Amino acid sequence: MEITLPKLLEGKPTIIKNKEYFATKEYVNPFLDVMSKFTNDFVVKVQTPDQITTTDGEEDLTFNRV
Repeated sequence: MEITLPKLLEGKPTIIKNKEYFATKEYVNPFLDVMSKFTNDFVVKVQTPDQITTTDGEEDLTFNRV
């Protein structure tokens, strides 16, 4: 599925058995920093998450595969 870069950066941290991992932007920003030297035109394709978490009754998407 293709999404916008701002939407990708909204990805929430993955939580597995009460252990919280980094949010999507923490994984992606180092790559974007390097590649921004060459282009500002990014096409973002993500795999639809198998698990969806909720915060305050709203669904949060966590993009583990980008």
